[in-house]
Amino acid sequence: MAFIVKRDPSLIIKKGGTGELLYNPIAFWHLEESSGNRIDATNGGYTLSEGDGSVPNTIGKIGNAASFNGTSNKFLTNSSISVGSTFSIACWVKLNSYSPSNEKAIWGCGTSGNHFISLYIQNSNNTFTFYNDGVSDIITSFVPALNTWYHTVIAVTPNGAKLYIDGNLIGSVVYSPSFDSSWTNFSLSNFYTDGPAGYPIDAVIDEAGIWDIELSQEQVTNIYRNIPTVFKIKKPT
Repeated sequence: MAFIVKRDPSLIIKKGGTGELLYNPIAFWHLEESSGNRIDATNGGYTLSEGDGSVPNTIGKIGNAASFNGTSNKFLTNSSISVGSTFSIACWVKLNSYSPSNEKAIWGCGTSGNHFISLYIQNSNNTFTFYNDGVSDIITSFVPALNTWYHTVIAVTPNGAKLYIDGNLIGSVVYSPSFDSSWTNFSLSNFYTDGPAGYPIDAVIDEAGIWDIELSQEQVTNIYRNIPTVFKIKKPT
């Protein structure tokens, strides 16, 4: 019996910089620039601006990436990002060291005086942890090796959150009753977006994006593998 191989158009949204933008992110940063502001590849205008020192570039997972010193430098969005209580955030991260000795934020959302969330490295055991202010966290036993790239995804709904590393689900939490996790600001190497640098990280971060959907396991895997084209095999009608 003959089969028809058909391309699934939902898997290619647009191409920008050196990476594919899959599943229509509302903001995405390739972090290719050598210094200064980093441009939102979706053309949504969510520029990342340097805070508390310059953020140089270095060799990344794909092309160039942003290098954070673990002392002060960070990125902040120049305008509020409008998301609801369902969203996903992804990026590549490579730790240079386990310093400083306190928590080390990969990214953070919200402000210190209000609800905020963050993906960070624990200070006590250097594990990946997702912090959601006011509700249960995702605390894993996964210790990232130094100088090794990891693809991280947090997918959040009012009913819970999931943490994926390199396409694999490594932790989840259920919110009962449901919880509104919406926020408006975003930062890299910082817990929250107001005030001085909070818990900076000594790491390289690349290909960071935000979606206003809960990414599925299949979608997370495709982004991790950077699959620009996927084919579906269908029987003829």
